[in-house]
Amino acid sequence: GINAEYRGRRTVFPMREEQVKKAVAFLSNEKVKASPLDKKTAFLLKKGLTQQEIDEAVRRVDSTSKPTTSIQHSIPSTSETGENGSKTVTTPSVVPKIGPPDVKERLQKGRETGSLNLRHCQLTSIPTEVFDMTNLTSLFISGNPIASIPEQIGNLKNLRVFHAVKTQLTTESLPENLWTLADLRELFLSYNQLTSLPAGIGKLEKLQRLDVSCNKLSSLPEEMANLKELQILRLNSNQLVSLPKFLQDLPKLNTMVIEGNPLPSEVKEAARQGTKQLMSKL
Repeated sequence: GINAEYRGRRTVFPMREEQVKKAVAFLSNEKVKASPLDKKTAFLLKKGLTQQEIDEAVRRVDSTSKPTTSIQHSIPSTSETGENGSKTVTTPSVVPKIGPPDVKERLQKGRETGSLNLRHCQLTSIPTEVFDMTNLTSLFISGNPIASIPEQIGNLKNLRVFHAVKTQLTTESLPENLWTLADLRELFLSYNQLTSLPAGIGKLEKLQRLDVSCNKLSSLPEEMANLKELQILRLNSNQLVSLPKFLQDLPKLNTMVIEGNPLPSEVKEAARQGTKQLMSKL
């Protein structure tokens, strides 16, 4: 298994370089490139990769898929006079300066495709233009030091996939309008500072995949009992001491990950045998 590193009461799983490299190879495959990012992510999650490993693989693919558009520093050419009086001109060296991804270019691509990838762009807030892009079906802001999401997120009524992994979000910084996105199918909020999930999450009745792993959750709201379409629930590395019985009543829930929580030993043992056995212990 993966060796977990404990920092305070939070469990941090180190990235497995071999898994990241496999994901990079998969994402770089010409046959795979055209597929939607959420489908590729779901496939890699099923293969046992963590969201952090997938995000790192995406970052690497993004950084190598096109040449940097940032400033380059040129070293002037020099000439030397040889013994016969001829001059030899050396070719100037160009040292690329790596900068943040071109956000404007990504915004334009998002307008055209309906899928906006702003991962690892060194953003401290979501660009205001995003909230005018009402055609968006997928929005990825993972890996940015974003501490809050504005209420304008509610403008994106067609959004089906939203990833905000490894940002600086807290429970208080999740806006009420996030829960008005009735078409949302996939919500990833792992590696943040969430201490609880707002009751509003129960309004996302079409939600199929929820990842809130690696936060500081100590309980789950009863309103989650409304998530009748939920299939995958990742709760690993939180502070849960028990799991609510209503999880048994979610008819489509077939995958639940709970490692790294201070749960009773019989619950942990049942989880090792599979989600069905885990449900019987709730």
